[in-house]
Amino acid sequence: MIKTFGDFAFDDRRRALKAGGRPVRLSGQAVDLLSLLLERSGQLITREEIESKLWPDRQVDFHHSLDVVVNRLRTALGDKGATPRYIETVPRKGYRFIEPVTDAGPEPRSANEPRH
Repeated sequence: MIKTFGDFAFDDRRRALKAGGRPVRLSGQAVDLLSLLLERSGQLITREEIESKLWPDRQVDFHHSLDVVVNRLRTALGDKGATPRYIETVPRKGYRFIEPVTDAGPEPRSANEPRH
């Protein structure tokens, strides 16, 4: 399913983000976080829920790691500054995706992509 917001399109099946039709490079955890935020657009997602999804075995300093992943995702989206367009921080609670998200349907198959 393709989800669109602003100038972006996210293919959750391919786990790929595009801006204006061009690929945007994201780390695996940034893709996981974006997918979670888009899936529940407009809803608060707690830091604890994000922790359980992105770091289920908790062998890392979760708080610092989450801050790094959120900052990388914000940088990729051009969402830096005092007034966020996409990702709202709810202090000591979590994050909320605030830009309207539209389900654009599945991406058309290319001629050489196998059918399942």
